[in-house]
Amino acid sequence: MNNFCTITRYYGSNEKDLEQLWRFIKQAETYSNRILIGINIEKDLTDCIKKYSQQQILSNISVDFIPIQPWIGISTPLNILLNHISLNETFVLIQSVEIQCTSYHIDRLRSYFKDDDILCVGVALDGHQILDKQSNKKYLPLQGDTSPWNTFTLWNLEKLRRTGFP
Repeated sequence: MNNFCTITRYYGSNEKDLEQLWRFIKQAETYSNRILIGINIEKDLTDCIKKYSQQQILSNISVDFIPIQPWIGISTPLNILLNHISLNETFVLIQSVEIQCTSYHIDRLRSYFKDDDILCVGVALDGHQILDKQSNKKYLPLQGDTSPWNTFTLWNLEKLRRTGFP
């Protein structure tokens, strides 16, 4: 089950943000074999890398903080994190620290990868269009409100590595 890495982007401004990051790490440890956290060094006011290293946390998995500077746009930090993922991993979960989930939610996303032609699967969030079961449509046009957001999306790494994020 755990043949994937969870990645997130982070910069915090206060202790509440830092506590949210610690909760995210603890949660992601239950369903990931590795966690990569891209830190916007220019904007992070929580000094999370130093504080995490001082916590003496014992973890069964690798939790790596990747300082990113300069932080350019949305895609560049994601592509930098992708370059740190092992070639042995099949999937990458891109998850915002605000999202709370369990292994059950991950299993649900993975269940859609039965077909070999799937690039990514994400959860429907507020603002997304959802196909209801009564609809005769199998597909919706690709738009901002019909595509998975990288707030909580599982990606097929073999396919994603072909292009990365434009």
